[in-house]
Amino acid sequence: KRYGVRTDDWDGLYEYYLLQTHCWICNKLFNFEKQCNRKVIDHDHKTGEVRYICCSQCNLNIVS
Repeated sequence: KRYGVRTDDWDGLYEYYLLQTHCWICNKLFNFEKQCNRKVIDHDHKTGEVRYICCSQCNLNIVS
């Protein structure tokens, strides 16, 4: 709900999230041991629309 995802879409989004190995923006391999390379779901804060899966560093650098 927080990301505007309907219940019937959640399983697909979660599966997509699990399959991603690299940041959509910088293409770095996700690494859960490093804070800056952790996998996150990026979303538009105005609309709640999920945009892509990226590393936490790129997510923090996105404007809008």
